[in-house]
Amino acid sequence: MNKVLPNDIHLEEAVLGAIIQTPSLMHQVDGYFSSSNDVLYHNRSRILWQKLKNMIRENRVVDLATVASSLTEKEKRSGVTMTYLVDVTTDSALPTKVEIYGKKLYEKFLLRKVIEKTYTIQDRAYSNVSGVFDEVVEAHTYLGELINYKPDKTFDIEGQMDNTIEAITDEESKLIHTGYSGLDDLAGGLTRGELTIVG
Repeated sequence: MNKVLPNDIHLEEAVLGAIIQTPSLMHQVDGYFSSSNDVLYHNRSRILWQKLKNMIRENRVVDLATVASSLTEKEKRSGVTMTYLVDVTTDSALPTKVEIYGKKLYEKFLLRKVIEKTYTIQDRAYSNVSGVFDEVVEAHTYLGELINYKPDKTFDIEGQMDNTIEAITDEESKLIHTGYSGLDDLAGGLTRGELTIVG
């Protein structure tokens, strides 16, 4: 795969920065991020997430200073440095957005899994290798979960009424004026593509 898989480093860092500033926000995304180590796409994000999770589980104080002072040499070599921590806290998400961002990141994870599974299914099917059905079932599971997270599209009657009224009164609408002012005033004119019977 030469294409970059779905991810969003800005959302990852915004959520992590918000948790450093307000550790109680972790519960809003823990359900999404703890389902797999791969929900967060970028390695630095994964490392910082695990550090924050461990610190909170151990009832340690979590803020920029305590997280920075607890960094190990290995974490620093992985890119989780003081500069990185300052960057994520500077561009952190508003507390009201943390769960929304967590959900978006989880959706991107599900998309990655679907893409990975489709490649695996394709390879196994071409190679005539057993286990294709198991891969299809896993892909179906990820697709089902992805569909569950898709926002509902509900019919907005008010919006449709506003659009209809606007279209009727719009000078550039599909209405054709008949030249009979009484009829045009009453009906607005004739509609293109429709049969109109005048009695």
